[in-house]
Amino acid sequence: MDPTVTIGQQAGCFRIKFDCAAQDCGFMTDAECKPKLFRIAAMFNSHLKNTNKALERRLAMLEQAGQILNLETVAVVLDGTGKVQSVNALFETEMSYAQAELVGRNLSELSPPELSGDVHQKRALTAIRDGKHFSGTLRLVSKTGSRVWLRTIVVPYKNETGGVEQITLYSSVLTRTIEASRENEALVNALQRSTAVIDFTLDGIVIGANDNFLKAMGYELNQIKGKHHKIFCLPEESASDAYTQFWERLRRGEFIVDRFR
Repeated sequence: MDPTVTIGQQAGCFRIKFDCAAQDCGFMTDAECKPKLFRIAAMFNSHLKNTNKALERRLAMLEQAGQILNLETVAVVLDGTGKVQSVNALFETEMSYAQAELVGRNLSELSPPELSGDVHQKRALTAIRDGKHFSGTLRLVSKTGSRVWLRTIVVPYKNETGGVEQITLYSSVLTRTIEASRENEALVNALQRSTAVIDFTLDGIVIGANDNFLKAMGYELNQIKGKHHKIFCLPEESASDAYTQFWERLRRGEFIVDRFR
């Protein structure tokens, strides 16, 4: 059996211990030891090669993931104190800054001053400052002064002692989504103020109505909420095929413009 424990040298010979007997095999000459040592060395070399190959494959996969994230997200790399080390092209485009203008600056300098008391912004900045994982919204001020909404993942990288050496932020831009949402909200609010609006389930059950509708129809909300739309129709109308098809079209998501009694 090949020796597998420590090998020590004494007076030109090697002392080797075998697993099978767990005893010292005594002293052997170089001629006796060398073949065994070569087999041991070959075994360790094979193990190291396999380990290195596995690590190389894993490193290659991580590098590929990093390259994809760098291409598809707004990315910034910070040092352990939160100062910018590098940014990618998408970050430069969205923030209107060149990398050279940001390197060495603390990312918190780009936080909008009006958000100094905002709970969500504080949570993001605290995670960056403390080098902790975070996923959520982060708002920054671009060079032009515009506010940029980001959906951000904070990824801290620690060294062997547990200290944070680097922090990378990968973000997607929410600015246009937020602005569109606000525009839609403003439009809905305008419609609520200027028109009669009533809400139904897909089955035609009333779930809400604004004041304009209630005043125009002479109802209180509790008189119609939970009831079917047919209460507003003549019996022959609600029993017709056209009425059934009307609700089927609505359930399919069709947009219907018409005059209704």
